Amino acid sequence: MDCCIQNTIPFPFVKHFFENIITKICFIELDRFRDSDHHRVMVINNTLGERVFEKLKDDILAGVYKPGDRLYYEKIASALNVSMTPVKEALLRLEQEGIVRTIPRKGTYVIELTDRDIVEYTHIRFSLESLAIDTICEKRIPQEKIYQLQPINDELAKAIHRKETVLCMSKDIEFHHKIVELSDNLRLYDLFKQLPLTNFMALRGTQNRMIEQGETIIEKHANIIAGLTRYDAEYTKNVLKANILIPQLGIVGQPSPA
Repeated sequence: MDCCIQNTIPFPFVKHFFENIITKICFIELDRFRDSDHHRVMVINNTLGERVFEKLKDDILAGVYKPGDRLYYEKIASALNVSMTPVKEALLRLEQEGIVRTIPRKGTYVIELTDRDIVEYTHIRFSLESLAIDTICEKRIPQEKIYQLQPINDELAKAIHRKETVLCMSKDIEFHHKIVELSDNLRLYDLFKQLPLTNFMALRGTQNRMIEQGETIIEKHANIIAGLTRYDAEYTKNVLKANILIPQLGIVGQPSPA
């Protein structure tokens, strides 16, 4: 039997197979014991690259990697007990989402936002989400689709109650991504995904606000859902302004827009 296996399955294949199994077990154990305030639970059936991506994104949200920090492929691979391939996949996706930037012959760095970046990205974000709201209302997207926002807001409420800062920020990002996705405009959604929302959330002022003003944020999200189901674009955009535009500009001391 041993001889048969040895002759039919190349050793590198077996080695790679067991390395993957061991790596998955390591991730499961990490998920069981890691501090819930700094990490989200990873879905077991995700690809290895997806898991590394989620881990790095959570670490950026938690401040493990700060703006301007360099991300070393070898160190990440060693710390997570994975090969270089899933690390490269994860960092490529982080770059596609505007979270990190690769500088040729220098390395990959967490994007550092200046005050001007924050102001400009905030206005762009508000414009894109407002366009999504207009589109949802004009197309009269079915209410059952709009109500897909509710479970996300419910999960955010639970995370706020448990003071799980990273999960709060992650669910807030997911909620606003879902608004734009509901517009059923692929080009608009592609543009929105390029905004560095994770880097915004990593700002200390935003982290504190998620917990301190949690109930207000949940209420505004509920009002956004209500406005969308009534197809009331103007009302919903006014709530959105209070939800993201005014607080985000306040971080850099910008006056509230009229």
